[in-house]
Amino acid sequence: MRSADAGRSAAPRLALSTMYRQRWSEAEGLAPFLLAARRLGFAAIELSHILPVEMLEGLLSADLQVTTVHHPCPRPPGWRDTDMLTAADPAARERAAAALSDTIATAQRLGAGMVVMHLGQLEDDDAETSRHLRFELEARQRAGLRHSKAYDTALARFLSWRDAREPAALERAWQGLQPLLAQAREGSIRLGLETGYHPHELPSPAGMAWLLGHAAAEGWAGTVGAWLDTGHVGAQDALGTARWAEWWAAVDGRWVGTHLHDHVGLRDHLLPGLGVLDFADLRPRLPQDAAVTLEVDWYFGEDEVAASLARLAAWGWPLVGWPRTVAHGP
Repeated sequence: MRSADAGRSAAPRLALSTMYRQRWSEAEGLAPFLLAARRLGFAAIELSHILPVEMLEGLLSADLQVTTVHHPCPRPPGWRDTDMLTAADPAARERAAAALSDTIATAQRLGAGMVVMHLGQLEDDDAETSRHLRFELEARQRAGLRHSKAYDTALARFLSWRDAREPAALERAWQGLQPLLAQAREGSIRLGLETGYHPHELPSPAGMAWLLGHAAAEGWAGTVGAWLDTGHVGAQDALGTARWAEWWAAVDGRWVGTHLHDHVGLRDHLLPGLGVLDFADLRPRLPQDAAVTLEVDWYFGEDEVAASLARLAAWGWPLVGWPRTVAHGP
């Protein structure tokens, strides 16, 4: 294996998501998070979609690079998760588009080169074939009943429901993205469409292939790509609603970035090395210039984060500037 210094000049800096900021009270703002990131040796951060506008004050003077901004950031007052580009309601799509426009502007103002976003989800039009089936799949998986005839029947019914409704939702989202892609291109921002966690979150692997195909055909391939969330795909794979092999085939290397976190079953946002994912295998599947963010839950202590960073370094992940004060082993 090459040394830790080899390839650093070409590899992006590993960022820490402000999802970890939830260790501290909102009244403390970003200050304790930024101090922890520096102690751990991070040279960059990602701004998550939980941040209100007041938490962004002072970031221009911070010494940590903002590499990625997660839509919606800043989080608009009264934001509803039903405000999405896939929504059937035109007003909801307009609110989602306005928030994404603000996120792109935030990224440009802070010098970030990437905006990552959840495209949206399918809305419930028949509780018996959507919400109930999702609950059954997740409940049976957690109970260890993944491999059963009843599970297979519920999975087949859910996939049939999803696949019949996704094309219309993606058409709506793609139309809403057009002016935002132009805004992103003008600001030299790339847009990453994130892989979802819940089974009704879009796009599916086939939907992602459709979106990337349209992007290439219409001249947007350099502006929009796929964003791999490792824990999300791990959970989808555990359910059987979208498998790793399907994602690799659908995206075919057109990844622009990744959220790194581990999972055990449906429990995600674990530190890499605490779950079932093979991060040494994942690294060569991504482009060398893909943006990389560690996105983990707040309850892990800094010593635990440092140990996970050491594991990632051993597995070949880019850790520019690491370690500074950390001396933990894998």
